[in-house]
Amino acid sequence: MGLNARVQDGWPKFGLARIQWEGPWLKAGVPIAARYRQTHWVAAQILEHRDRADEVRIFDVNAIRETGGIVTLAQWSEQLVPWLTKNYVPRADGGWHITHAIEVERS
Repeated sequence: MGLNARVQDGWPKFGLARIQWEGPWLKAGVPIAARYRQTHWVAAQILEHRDRADEVRIFDVNAIRETGGIVTLAQWSEQLVPWLTKNYVPRADGGWHITHAIEVERS
């Protein structure tokens, strides 16, 4: 089985997403290396549904003990992100965005 990967915008259907925590390191003039230190990788999968909206599921290693690592986008953004930023990125302002998404195609 081979794997092909391509970079895209937004959540991948099946792949990896690099999250940029937002904070003072994103201001003009701050060295790019400061931004890079405030990032986080997660795996993501979009579950497509015929009768309701598509659903983003995220695997985050920081949720292993509670959920086996897999959470919904709502659980991740509303519960895990605030905990992560409070404990590991204390100067973060609560915002985040995807900088890179890598789509993995399974053959």
